[in-house]
Amino acid sequence: EYYIDFVNNLRKIGVDVPVIPGIMPILNLNQN
Repeated sequence: EYYIDFVNNLRKIGVDVPVIPGIMPILNLNQN
């Protein structure tokens, strides 16, 4: 459930990239 909410939130803020469970490079992008 958490993963689904996480992806839905990314879509809402305009992030449209493939997000693979267990491999979330998008988290690193937020830190830059």
